[in-house]
Amino acid sequence: YDMRRTKNARIRASYTLQFADMTGSSTTTAAALIAAGVPNLRSVFPTSEDRRHSFNLSFDYRFADGKNYDGPVIHRKNGKPDIQVLSNTGINLSVNGGSGTPFTASRTVSSPISGGNSLLQGTYNGSRIPASFRFDLRVDKDFKFSLGKNKEGESKGREAFVNVYLQVLNLLNSKNIVGVYAATGNANDDGYLTAPEWQREISSQVDPQSYIQMYELYVNSPYHYSMPRHIRLGLSINF
Repeated sequence: YDMRRTKNARIRASYTLQFADMTGSSTTTAAALIAAGVPNLRSVFPTSEDRRHSFNLSFDYRFADGKNYDGPVIHRKNGKPDIQVLSNTGINLSVNGGSGTPFTASRTVSSPISGGNSLLQGTYNGSRIPASFRFDLRVDKDFKFSLGKNKEGESKGREAFVNVYLQVLNLLNSKNIVGVYAATGNANDDGYLTAPEWQREISSQVDPQSYIQMYELYVNSPYHYSMPRHIRLGLSINF
């Protein structure tokens, strides 16, 4: 959907429904299926990039300049021109998100010390991480400059534009999950510390309590989450 600019506003929206099923998402898929005892290797499963539902919404509100300006004005005396406070200024808010991507769940919990085999639970890529969304905000203003003048002091018609902007990515600082552990489906817990079969191994460490605390920090990987809030201030020049 694309609503062309009406006065100051413009809205764009899109929705995508995707079914990305294949016999494998990587070069190791076939080996994983054989190890799981799947009888028909030609069966199709969702790929790791199969984001079933996704959407994007963009709202842009912008003020023009000159005769088309309809924003706040500072009126000046002594015949001086009025100041169009928000001329060539705009704000853009975009929202994008969708359902989670697939992952393959496991029935077993591996040990970082002893290892272990991963046994398939359900089907290949049969589970999904949680849905996610993100708000991005951009506020910018254009400044127009004349490049050179003739002998009479008039502009030669060449102009340059400087755009100053403030951009905030992930405005709400949403902690979106992009990766999880196969045994638990959680981003910050792989199930090792609470698994009954590994309690003896944990208690046999030199300092079990310190080992547990350090492992909790290790397993809570920042790579399992989307980027935090980013704030950027910059400018671009066009001439």
